[in-house]
Amino acid sequence: MENDSKKEFPGSLEDISPRHLIDENNKNDLQSFFLILGLIFNDLKGLIFFQKFIENNYRKPNINEVSVHAGEYGGLMAQADKLLIATVGEFFKFIEENKAVLNSLSFLLLLKKTSNRDYKNKCYDLVKSSDGSTILSKIARVRSNITFHYDNSMEELRRGFIDSFFLKEKDLTQHKRAYYSLGNDMENTRIYYSDAAAQSYINSLLGIEGREKIRYAVNDMNHTIQWLLRIYLDSIKKQLKTRYFRGKK
Repeated sequence: MENDSKKEFPGSLEDISPRHLIDENNKNDLQSFFLILGLIFNDLKGLIFFQKFIENNYRKPNINEVSVHAGEYGGLMAQADKLLIATVGEFFKFIEENKAVLNSLSFLLLLKKTSNRDYKNKCYDLVKSSDGSTILSKIARVRSNITFHYDNSMEELRRGFIDSFFLKEKDLTQHKRAYYSLGNDMENTRIYYSDAAAQSYINSLLGIEGREKIRYAVNDMNHTIQWLLRIYLDSIKKQLKTRYFRGKK
C-alpha cells in the first residue's frame, strides 16, 4: 500500500484526564496560561519544522542565483521567518499581559520544585525581555504590517519594495529585475518581488543585530517553554499519584 512507505512522526504518547488540565466549573488562570503556552510551543515547532523540511529536502540556492527554484526556496523560508518573528512578538505580548500569573504563588511554587538554575534564569530573562523595548516595537510592526494583517500594509510594503529594487546595490542580480511566475495552478505560481519587498522591509527594521536577537529568543523560548510544560505536567501527575496512595480518586 502507498501509505506503508511514508514516514511517521516519532515520540512517546502520554495522557492525562482533561479535568486535571482545565476546571470546567471554575476559572483558573494558571491552567489557562499553560494551555496557551502549549499552543505557542506547537506554533514554534511547526514553523521550525517547516524550515527544516525545506532545508533537508530542497537544494539551497547559490548566493546570486536567479531561478524559479531560488525564488520559491527563498520565499518559503522568508514566509516561515516572518511568522517566527511575529510569534516571538505574540509570545512577549502574552507574557506582558499575564505578569500576574507569573508572579502568583502557584507559579512561583512550581518553579521552586526544580533545581535547574539555568532554566530558571532563562525563564526570568524571558519575562524581563517582555518589558517595552525598541526591538519589540519593531517586531510588532512586522507582525502588524506584513504577517497577520494587510489592511494597513500598503505604505510599509511599498517602502520595502523601494528598498529592495531601487536602493540595493545594482551588482545584486536578484534585485535588477522584479521576478514572478504565473503558472496554471498555485504550485507553479509565485510573486517573487512581493517576497523580496517583505524581506527588505524586515531587514530594514531589524538589521543583523535584531535578527540575531530574535534567533536567540526563539531558541530560548523553545527550550524554556518545553521545560515549563514538563514541570507543570509532572507536578500534576505527582499530585494525582499522592492522592491515589492516600486513597483519594
